[in-house]
Amino acid sequence: MTQRQGGERASEAGLLLSTVPMLLEAMGASADAVLRRSGLPRTLFSNPPAALTPDDYFALWSAMDEEVESAGNGPLPLRLAELVSVEYFDPMIFAFLNSPNVKTGIIRNAQYVKATSASRLRVAESATGLGIDYWWPAPLDPPPVLPLSGQVYGVWLIRLATKINVQPTRVVSPDLPEDMDAYAEFFGVPITLGPTHRMEFSSIDIHRPLLTANDDMWQVFEPALRKRLKDVEASATTEEKVRAALVELLPAGEDSIESVARELAVSSRTLQRQLHAEGASFQSVLNSTREQLAVHYLHQGNITNAEIAFLLGYTDVRSFNRAFRTWTGKSPSQARNELVA
Repeated sequence: MTQRQGGERASEAGLLLSTVPMLLEAMGASADAVLRRSGLPRTLFSNPPAALTPDDYFALWSAMDEEVESAGNGPLPLRLAELVSVEYFDPMIFAFLNSPNVKTGIIRNAQYVKATSASRLRVAESATGLGIDYWWPAPLDPPPVLPLSGQVYGVWLIRLATKINVQPTRVVSPDLPEDMDAYAEFFGVPITLGPTHRMEFSSIDIHRPLLTANDDMWQVFEPALRKRLKDVEASATTEEKVRAALVELLPAGEDSIESVARELAVSSRTLQRQLHAEGASFQSVLNSTREQLAVHYLHQGNITNAEIAFLLGYTDVRSFNRAFRTWTGKSPSQARNELVA
């Protein structure tokens, strides 16, 4: 049930569309009610499409979350972790399970997730361990249950592959769930409020070996996955590639054409020429990307203007405020007030 290819798969929570009715029944919920809530075709589960659009994908997850909640059988992400399995082929699960250790599996997932999904993973290693941000390129705005399910399923998968009760050192979300105690019991730490969906693991845990590792299988499978990723990237316009690179680079303060060109493995002059051929410029793409991201973050409600400025690569909040007023004719605070009015 991915959003781009293979409509049967969802790396975020290991689901097959055809198995959703059975899972919903186990959670005391109705598949028919989910489809009514979502507005999706009544044949979705019996005759799955080749792919779901992001809007349909988000609608399905929202409807499942609402239906399971109304049944009173606990948070959807935690119930799914109890019920789903890895007994079917999913590229991201396969890539992780056949990795030598936790760190390699996470990095492989971050590298190849764009081949099968609209979601993204950003990985950063430090002296204390590894941080993973779950995000969707603007203007995609997934329901909170989706990244939370990804976090839960990621921890469950690590525990499955290591046979150890690995616990993240930190779990962050801009949307705190209602049943905080249940999630704290699962993760081993409470979810804290922050600007992104993020998990962190200790340096000890990320180097734990995976008992499921099989390098021979990975060597056979990786070329096909690399080709799929190359095909997806080749179909993108230069402007789309620049936007994707900026989303990755802006939180690190990298907003120059040189940084983006380096990320895309082309020269700055070539990148500018390719953008001009599409009727765009680097500055126009940078500005529009920042504007889209700013509006997206304002919609989250729990992210401060200072945090948004940082995520957009500004050195101070005043620079962000001035830029936002140039884009929209209003201040970020005015825009935020209008969203909640």
